Amino acid sequence: MNILLIDDDVDVTDAMIGAIDFSSLGFTRVFTAADARTAREILRSETIDVMVTDIELPGQTGLQILEWVRDRQMNTIALFCTCYADFNYAKKAIELQCFDYFLKPISYDELSERLRQAGKEAEKRFYSTKKPEPVLPSHSRICLIRDVKAYIASHLSEDLSSPLIARHFFMNPDYLNRLFKEDEGITLHQYILDTRIALVKKQLTSTNLSINQIAQSVGYDNFSYFSQLFRKKTGLTPVEYRKNQTHSSE
Repeated sequence: MNILLIDDDVDVTDAMIGAIDFSSLGFTRVFTAADARTAREILRSETIDVMVTDIELPGQTGLQILEWVRDRQMNTIALFCTCYADFNYAKKAIELQCFDYFLKPISYDELSERLRQAGKEAEKRFYSTKKPEPVLPSHSRICLIRDVKAYIASHLSEDLSSPLIARHFFMNPDYLNRLFKEDEGITLHQYILDTRIALVKKQLTSTNLSINQIAQSVGYDNFSYFSQLFRKKTGLTPVEYRKNQTHSSE
């Protein structure tokens, strides 16, 4: 399972990572975000099973993030960890079907137990909604992968996630991911990222668009997060890549 920790105080999320044994609670990957835009980028690109978020955040509130998640029918378990004992906040959180709502400070032992329960609920929801996988004939499978690639290519500037794409093709996200990886050798998420990076490289060398404009054209509103992804993939920032390509063509 994947978990996302959202708090504008980086010390808070760092302390959680240092004090809580997430692997023993069933979480294999831990993501962090300090603002709403970064949180949405992660939620778009990764399957997040559980998220722990503060209420007051730069850009949007944690409640608005959860509302965004619910609008997109993501099956993410949400816990609110906040300093605000505000009845209206708690009421809205309940309306958005949050799993838990608690106040800071909270002991790490207590938080660990709440996360354990949230993880159990995430697993329960996953298996209760999992449907039998259809057996696709070879030709249908080839056509499906082709259509998925075409859909991705025409929606690079929009929200793209495995659940969203799977819903478009009326399929289980895990099954679609498995088929795609078996046929293409990489995950659906990695294919989306590779396709976006390839388009970014082309735009960096063939257009005068700003880096921010290019980032938005492939679906990234958060420039900092986009730059981190690009550098992780290429070893260079977008600015460095453009400069290198310009110098090499002179």
